Amino acid sequence: MANLTASGVVTIEEVAANGASDYVHGGNVDAPRQGVPVDAYGMTIEGWALSRQIPIEHVEVLYEERPLAAVPVDRERPDIAAGFPEVEGASKSGFVATISALRLPERFELVLRTKLVDGTRLPLATLRGRRRRLPAGPEEEIQPLMVNTIGRSGSTLLVTLLSSHPDVVAFSPFIKDARVSTYWANVIQDLAAPASYLAPFDPPDLERPHWWLDSGAGELGEDEVERWLGSASVELLAGHCRAQIEAFYANLAGAEGARYFVEKYLPYQVIPDLLSEMYPGAREVILVRDFRDMLCSVIAFNRKRGWSDFGYTEGGDDAEYVRSVMRPSLTALAQRLRRDSGAPSLVRYEELVLDPEPALTALFEQLGLASGEEVVAETVRLAQEGTASMDHHRTTSDPAASIGRWHEDLPGEIAAVCNEELGPLLAEFGYEAS
Repeated sequence: MANLTASGVVTIEEVAANGASDYVHGGNVDAPRQGVPVDAYGMTIEGWALSRQIPIEHVEVLYEERPLAAVPVDRERPDIAAGFPEVEGASKSGFVATISALRLPERFELVLRTKLVDGTRLPLATLRGRRRRLPAGPEEEIQPLMVNTIGRSGSTLLVTLLSSHPDVVAFSPFIKDARVSTYWANVIQDLAAPASYLAPFDPPDLERPHWWLDSGAGELGEDEVERWLGSASVELLAGHCRAQIEAFYANLAGAEGARYFVEKYLPYQVIPDLLSEMYPGAREVILVRDFRDMLCSVIAFNRKRGWSDFGYTEGGDDAEYVRSVMRPSLTALAQRLRRDSGAPSLVRYEELVLDPEPALTALFEQLGLASGEEVVAETVRLAQEGTASMDHHRTTSDPAASIGRWHEDLPGEIAAVCNEELGPLLAEFGYEAS
């Protein structure tokens, strides 16, 4: 069968197992093997783990502390039973996890850990590797302008300002928080997993909803066909999803001839990396706001609506929110800004509110957009018209009043937590910790 093979879609460059400990007899990763290319965007991770006393609930696969899979330790392993004849459960100490490599950036580090039934989590192994980039589409098509930020940083204001430029389009930013590109990128990520692209060949109950996403299918038995399904077929799908994004914006009123479409993204998402592979002219903008003011806005907005959002758990603790939600997200933003190549543009909310024309002029120049005085003035005027009746979105009398509000609104102990936990990040983004 011709033209079905691919080579080196994913390569694991290092496998580091943690070995035995007081809790486990040991464990290992048998596949993928170090230095051996995987010919698919779907990756199967196989290995074993054996507990000393407390049973293992499951094995987790994580990228940057975010779980990609959690699988039971229940596969037959006669070799481990032979090596540990005195240990109960050794015969069923194997695990198999399948993930989509498109949930990872081009270079990645995966952590495998065991979770014991008492809640203890123990590191099992670390896998470091790289994957092939998705093929890029033509540069003359509309390109993504990605606003990467966290909630209540003024992202709706920035999207409105950007989409008021004649060469940029967005879908009704103050009415709907459109995530068209994220939707289609998630489709690619899901369907690039072996449990999905092998589903048609060993389908489970066809009446079960979404059976094509998690079929539990094993190997196909046709190596060349399986390689094509996991590689070339995935790249064809990426082209289709890209075409869907482009078609949406091509049919949006006022989008004709636009150079960019603008949408929001979150710091921990891999989506901006995928879109940068698929679109050669993709650009990223990181938006920040004094994190203490942002915290005030989150608290006030949740109170105004009567329910919690922005990663805030019901009845959550403010200090814990700073530590467990804000700090990881802001750290991720800082890491993106530090990149040696393809570094995003940085925009501060305060500059947009207090003196938008210079801030927009500099940003438009960086993006290669028209940045003359008349264009910028008209952009600001159109944006002001679009935001004039959006009082329900605000938590202060006017945007300028939202700057420095933390001095009055934040309790002293929470301000101290912000300075302790976020001080270096505040300084890195140009704010003064006190």
